Amino acid sequence: MTVRQTVGDEEWEIGRLGDREEAATLAHVWPQMRQFTNLMFSGVLGKYSDLRIAFLEAGCGWVPYLMSKMEARMGELVRPAKLIEHGQIYFQCGEEMTTRRDLDLLGDRCLFWASDFPHEGNVDMARAVKEFLEREDIPESSKRKISYDNPKRLYRL
Repeated sequence: MTVRQTVGDEEWEIGRLGDREEAATLAHVWPQMRQFTNLMFSGVLGKYSDLRIAFLEAGCGWVPYLMSKMEARMGELVRPAKLIEHGQIYFQCGEEMTTRRDLDLLGDRCLFWASDFPHEGNVDMARAVKEFLEREDIPESSKRKISYDNPKRLYRL
């Protein structure tokens, strides 16, 4: 089973911010950080090894931070790094300035380009794809995994 996650019940928290742009900046990140943390500490992915989860629309710059905070607190639970290795968790990336760093910290097996364009931000999909493929800081082999191999593996295509 594959599950994708974008925004959850936490939208009401974002609505409490004073400015629309401030809320839009955090609209996907806060809920996904909470949901990722809950999934890791619940042990669900360790119990169901066929379950795959994708966290979309919030980038992945937050993932290494949370993983470092969780590590010492997880007891006997399966670590996120092991779940990445097993192909159970995936994160959206591509247009963030941290993608190169995230590749170094997470590897290129769990990252992929997720899109529901047209959407806020860059709505010219042809330009977005071109810019991603022209990035010199990302190896060609990683670009292929991010744009083709990893989504195919996630969705079992």
